[in-house]
Amino acid sequence: RVLVFDAHTGGIIADVKTCSSPFRLEVAPWRNEIYVHCSSTELSNCSSNDVHACTASQNMSRPEDQLRENPDGVIDVISSSSWGVRNPFIDAVSSSKALIHGDVYTSPEFPQIAWSTNYADAGLHKINLETRQSTFIELGKAYGCNNAVSLAISAKNRHGFLACNHGDFSLEMDLDSDQVVHVHKISGIPHATKDGKFIAMASLPGDNEGSLQFLKVWH
Repeated sequence: RVLVFDAHTGGIIADVKTCSSPFRLEVAPWRNEIYVHCSSTELSNCSSNDVHACTASQNMSRPEDQLRENPDGVIDVISSSSWGVRNPFIDAVSSSKALIHGDVYTSPEFPQIAWSTNYADAGLHKINLETRQSTFIELGKAYGCNNAVSLAISAKNRHGFLACNHGDFSLEMDLDSDQVVHVHKISGIPHATKDGKFIAMASLPGDNEGSLQFLKVWH
């Protein structure tokens, strides 16, 4: 469930049902929606041993009752203008070989688009918030990003900076074309400054913990 509280009074104003294992959430005030990334404690429900075949099948819309019965890796959409309204789930999972944990990201620079990472998937999921359909951008074979961890979006150049687990690099992507434009020899959890001019890379657990590095964002 998702508890909603008043930031001024601290009082609970809503208690909203969601999937059984919510992992992270993202708020998009321009859409009056909240996106909850549902994790799993077991393997994905995709039965194919072929990851690419699995990807193709998962990117096709599964019936809503199947998603609610087994929501591993999907995105639950909650209306923030009418608490309790359950919108359709978004199917955004590809792998059948690992535990599914991840996050979902939005930006006012892309008001109709969201992205989700999935520690089990070698790439990034791009979500059309109007149609609720997701597309998988595979980054494992070409760039070695076998576990996408975290994404930061720069308002300066509309690029995404993607952290890859167990990698000593990060990927810079043109989010309009879905293409990688640069591989940075710097790793960590990316955070964009408000103006988008810098990306702060916080060290991953167990990897130079406590360190902070910065990337300057160019046009």
